Amino acid sequence: MDVEPIEAIVGISLIALALLAVIMVRPNPPSASPALRELSARSVASTVAYVYVWRYAYGELNSSEAQTALQRWLTTISEDSGLGIRVELNLSNGTSVLQTSWSFEVGDLSVGDVFVVQKPASVFLAPNGTAAGEIIFGRDPYGMEVPTGVDPLNLTVAFYDLRSRQPLDVGNVSINAQYTCSTTCPCLNATICTLIDPDLSGSAQESGFLYIFDQRKSLLTCETPNGSTVALCPVSGPIDVTASYSGETTVSATGTGTLLEIPMAVSWLSVSPRNASVGEVVNADLGQTADFSVYSLIDGKVILQSSSVTSVSIDLSDPFGVLPGIMVVEADAADSTYRNAFFVRPYILFVRVEMGGVSP
Repeated sequence: MDVEPIEAIVGISLIALALLAVIMVRPNPPSASPALRELSARSVASTVAYVYVWRYAYGELNSSEAQTALQRWLTTISEDSGLGIRVELNLSNGTSVLQTSWSFEVGDLSVGDVFVVQKPASVFLAPNGTAAGEIIFGRDPYGMEVPTGVDPLNLTVAFYDLRSRQPLDVGNVSINAQYTCSTTCPCLNATICTLIDPDLSGSAQESGFLYIFDQRKSLLTCETPNGSTVALCPVSGPIDVTASYSGETTVSATGTGTLLEIPMAVSWLSVSPRNASVGEVVNADLGQTADFSVYSLIDGKVILQSSSVTSVSIDLSDPFGVLPGIMVVEADAADSTYRNAFFVRPYILFVRVEMGGVSP
């Protein structure tokens, strides 16, 4: 990370001094203008990078708030100095740069000398070992299907470093789910009802540094009047899930889903790729009409919303349409809410500033 808060403070101070110099030296000597513009352009680049990294990517501002803050600030700088400013924000995955992904221009750049500066800033914080985990239920509520048993328990588990927001190295993840069911059996002969141990345990499968678990289990068996054996869970209750990670460290995650007697889901929400880089497009498909949203698992910031569609494409080339770390895709359909996840690898922000025109 080369954009520290102190650098931004110094940058803002330099801009203030530069603007003061504009007023003091009017009309500007020819030798002062290029130095002023270079100083101001470099300070603008540092401050814009600071706002993006520390106030948007790892800060409290959402996409629209960050863009508005930058536009208002740049407008004030241009109005006070009389200089034209153009700022471009481009992203890089480390090998190539996506050009002119976001831009804002204010003032007149068509006359006078123009100074151009480009500043890279890493959108990545080094891990500090504060590991955390969270369970993302594939669908809520879950339910029962008769006669084949429990609706599949479908979930994604994310284990990540809190500071960097990046997934932990690949490790082993075990799942244990406790179902709460009734021993009451609506059968002809209640004496032969058998409550199976309502535990569901196993290993989750790693997929792009996230862990997928999809299993089912019959909980209660009894004999029907015609002599057939069915699986039932006649009273709804919660599903308590614990996921345990062992790898570069050990950490666990817990979550509770609901259990209702509804038909088994016809489809699940698919997401690809799960391990994404800026410049890629992540596709999420449900197969039925729903309202989609895409948000950060860590702070809840939303980067995309779409209504009454069956699928969405998340374009990771827009600097304000991407965030570092694990993202959740959520689809609200008529019968339930479906979820899945992917993560965005660290990336580099390039701030390009053009500053010029003729100051007063």
